[in-house]
Amino acid sequence: MLYLARIGRTLRSLLRDKKQPIQVDVLIGYAQWAKRYPAKAHNALMEIEERAMLSLLPHDLSDQCCLDLACGSGRYLLLMQDRQARQIFGLDYSAHMLAQARDTNEAFNLTQCPFLALPFAAETFDLITCGLAVGHDSNLKGIIAEAARLLRPGGLFIYSDFHPFATLAGWERSFTGENGATFKLEHYLHLYTDHQQACQQAGLAIDAVLEPRAGEHAPAGFQDWPVVLVIRAVKTA
Repeated sequence: MLYLARIGRTLRSLLRDKKQPIQVDVLIGYAQWAKRYPAKAHNALMEIEERAMLSLLPHDLSDQCCLDLACGSGRYLLLMQDRQARQIFGLDYSAHMLAQARDTNEAFNLTQCPFLALPFAAETFDLITCGLAVGHDSNLKGIIAEAARLLRPGGLFIYSDFHPFATLAGWERSFTGENGATFKLEHYLHLYTDHQQACQQAGLAIDAVLEPRAGEHAPAGFQDWPVVLVIRAVKTA
């Protein structure tokens, strides 16, 4: 409960000035966002990202043991369920988001933990997904190494990140809290070469990369810019 008290103290301090977007870490941010975060793609960015992710996801998961990292309110858990996954597990660092996931489906196997200390034995999963979350942590190599550790040989890691072009252009992941304040989540720039090197070092071979564009949802002059980077990597050893 100590981290909940910290969140409360920090929010009270930050909310004295609501005029400017307030940058917060993931625990504070998702504590404020969770109740407005349904288990579906609920904005244009997420819709673009989800279409790309699903195009790389196997259609039949009936023989697959699956894990969604940073599962949030359960969006990809539901999509795995739709594709008849044999077993489904979800992990998230935010207790508030996991509470939303439990409300989505109380039968989900959910665990609260950070990216770099995943509580499973090596070679447990056939498929691991992670939607729009690796950019919340500076240690991309550590995240990918942990995912690779949990994959069986031939297993897939399918994940997405805010596109580096978008990050360099100053775009942010922001939302309006229940109190009317605008929050922006901490986010770290990861270039494609960073993903490539991290996967290679972890024993993963990238076999598909998608960079869907913003299209009509972006401001004038940015419609042709990619907004997300979606990667599928296979464990080779």
